[in-house]
Amino acid sequence: MVTVRDAVRSDVPRVVALYRTDEFGRKHGDAAASDVEPGYYAAFDAISADARNRLLVAVASGGVAGSLQLTYVPDMNADGEDVAIIENVIVDGAMRGRGIVRADAHRFYARLGFEGDSTGFKLYL
Repeated sequence: MVTVRDAVRSDVPRVVALYRTDEFGRKHGDAAASDVEPGYYAAFDAISADARNRLLVAVASGGVAGSLQLTYVPDMNADGEDVAIIENVIVDGAMRGRGIVRADAHRFYARLGFEGDSTGFKLYL
C-alpha cells in the first residue's frame, strides 16, 4: 500500500538520496545520503513556507519511496485559473512499476485529472 503525504524536514535526506541514485539526477552528486548540503534544507523550508508549493512523498513499506513537487500557478491560457504543475518526480528504482508516481507514468496523471499538452501535464483547478 502506498500513501502520499506532505514531506517533513526529516524526509530531506531520503529525498536527496533518491535524486542521487536516479540516472537523471546525477547533478546531485555522489555524496552519502547523510551528507545533505544546507541548500536542500533551505529549499525545503522555502517550499514549506509557500502556500502555493508542496513537496509530497510517497510512503511504501514503511519508508519514503518517492517524491514530487506540486506548484500552483495562475495561467493566462486557462482564463486566469490556477493550474497545478508537477515537477521533480522521483521514485526509488526498486519500487518502480508498482503504482508509485513516476516520471513516465502519464496514465497516472490523466487519472488524477491532469491534461497533457506539448510541455507536460496540467491540472486546471
